[in-house]
Amino acid sequence: MAKGIISCPKCGHAQDMEIPEAICQFSYLCFGCKETILSETKCCVFCDYGDKPCHSGKKEAEVMIVE
Repeated sequence: MAKGIISCPKCGHAQDMEIPEAICQFSYLCFGCKETILSETKCCVFCDYGDKPCHSGKKEAEVMIVE
């Protein structure tokens, strides 16, 4: 499973997390401010706040480049 770093939009805390391969993760618990952070787009928290997009986001980006 791939790993990425998510930065909290509220407090800026960066934490390592595993990027799920089969599902989109719409929320996560920030270890810095203890807030539950929700995705602001139709994809997931990795695409919104991570240093790498999720597996679905990568596939969608590749399709958009090809078109």
